Amino acid sequence: MKFFVEDTAIEIRKEGDRPSDEHRYVTYGNISADSIWKHYCQLRDKQVQGHKPLLFYVKDYTKTVKQVSEHFKVVHAAGGLVSKEDTILFMHRRDKWDLPKGHVDAGEEIEEAAVREVMEECQVEASLGEKVGETWHTYVLKGKDILKCTHWYSMHCTNDSDMKPQEEEDITALRWMTREEVKQEVWKNTFASIKEIYEIFERR
Repeated sequence: MKFFVEDTAIEIRKEGDRPSDEHRYVTYGNISADSIWKHYCQLRDKQVQGHKPLLFYVKDYTKTVKQVSEHFKVVHAAGGLVSKEDTILFMHRRDKWDLPKGHVDAGEEIEEAAVREVMEECQVEASLGEKVGETWHTYVLKGKDILKCTHWYSMHCTNDSDMKPQEEEDITALRWMTREEVKQEVWKNTFASIKEIYEIFERR
């Protein structure tokens, strides 16, 4: 299990399941769900900032993940990495570069939600491709800790003749970017979870 608290990653792994880049993390061994929650609360409440990603090794992975998850309300969203020739669609929203995404409505298929959100936020028609992956991040809404899972899909633009930002969702600009522009501009001002899913997309 891996999720972001703003731009700091929290990852839970079974003891012995060591990542190749373990040196990037602050690691804790044989830790409880309660201790993981306390570390989360410190990050949420900004008692620690600019922290390296945290890696927690646990004995009972399934039980621990369940216990940590029970502290949150889990919600689902869907979005797309929309390509057009050699460019990818990014949007500028609340002073950050982001990818189009939004909540999955009740009774709606996740794939349908991904295509709908691209249309609603960008007025871009796109055909659905393969699933790229998922990102998890947290936020607080009305005093409740939310754990949001966003399902990401590759898409291909079929019509952007009416492209415009959905201003009521605080989207101020849309831009097709080359891979070089993404690394030069987006990387300076985006979310860690967006970097992660884009890099997964690039490796495909």
